[in-house]
Amino acid sequence: MRGLLPSNETAVALLTLLLSVMTLSARFALVAAAPPSATQMPALLELKTSLDPTGQVLTSWSSEDDCGAWLGVSCDPSTWMVVSMADEWMDGWMDGWMDRWMDGWMDGWMDGWMDGWMDGWMD
Repeated sequence: MRGLLPSNETAVALLTLLLSVMTLSARFALVAAAPPSATQMPALLELKTSLDPTGQVLTSWSSEDDCGAWLGVSCDPSTWMVVSMADEWMDGWMDGWMDRWMDGWMDGWMDGWMDGWMDGWMD
């Protein structure tokens, strides 16, 4: 009967291995279950504020929803980590911004600036 039982050293090694596997499994389970609010959510919401200060474009970015539901954000469902961010929310947003910004701004600037400037220089 004595030959069927493992030696003390083998039993300790197996028990250590079993505890290590259980600890790692529990740790990965906690990471997978943790929402991004603990790690990435504050940074993402700060990014939202800087990209969209009026809050009119990135309305899906809310601390109430997981970041996988946010426009332009993809999360790994097993780790809740952001794996990619796309700029599709900006499509068309900046089109023609220079035209709108400059519209009428420089109309006639040369006339006003040069008005009377060279009068009499050839006399």
